[in-house]
Amino acid sequence: MPSNKNLIHLAILLSVIVAMAPFPRALAQSGSEIAVTNCVLANACRGTVTTPATTFKANITLANVPSLVGFDIIVNYNPSVLTTVSVAMGNAFAGKLVVTLANETTQSTGTIHVAEVILGSDAAVTNSSLIVVTYAFTGFGVSPITISSIFLTGLVSGVVVLLPTPTIVNGTASTPPAATATLTKWKARPDIKNIGIGSTQTLFANVLNTGTGVAFVRVDFIVTSSSGSVTPESTAVTSLPTTGTAVVSVSYTVTGLPSGYFVQARLMVSGDGLLFVFSGATKTFSFKSS
Repeated sequence: MPSNKNLIHLAILLSVIVAMAPFPRALAQSGSEIAVTNCVLANACRGTVTTPATTFKANITLANVPSLVGFDIIVNYNPSVLTTVSVAMGNAFAGKLVVTLANETTQSTGTIHVAEVILGSDAAVTNSSLIVVTYAFTGFGVSPITISSIFLTGLVSGVVVLLPTPTIVNGTASTPPAATATLTKWKARPDIKNIGIGSTQTLFANVLNTGTGVAFVRVDFIVTSSSGSVTPESTAVTSLPTTGTAVVSVSYTVTGLPSGYFVQARLMVSGDGLLFVFSGATKTFSFKSS
């Protein structure tokens, strides 16, 4: 089996060969196309995805290539909106002996580079996937998903040739507009400042919608005892209309030995009730058990 170093050398060599195009070039193939097909919750959505989920799959599909031998593809996206969770090979080369020359993701630049070749045969591709990328939304905004480079090699009359560049159909992933909210007035506090062990403590927060649309809010409380235990507690999600306010809360049972408790309240905000980001609003307070 080739070493990683040899595979890297092969990938570099393939890139140089393709760039210089020493292969015979095939005549244009009718209707060949490579496309970003965004799949959310198993529903194919070609072109644009407005998130109903924080993760989704972008299926890079290839159509109408009768004798595919290899591919070298670069896909770009906006790294401030999306993070690559995983890159999986598609079904275009299913059942074939395949060498993966490159499978690299650079999150800082939003770049995915994948290259594969079949050994000893070719594949008839009518409508198959080359790669399947799982993305996670990590920020609000719009991200193009762009096929910025694609090279295909195929077998024509027994000769491996560089195939014509197929028609490229790019995609877009977007979130609803970001909502804004803040902790207001007394911000956050406990129901009981000195509570008995075994009693139920309730943590409250007062939230204000500071944006121009509906804001979905949730407050995460990080409860740290003086003995070192850490307990995360979160309120239910609440929908606030423009300029609306709400008091949200979560309860839990105080157990263990007498202790002091230090609590940090963190306000999380969403424009759709699914993708939450930290608003920057926080409040720290304390209570005791006895």
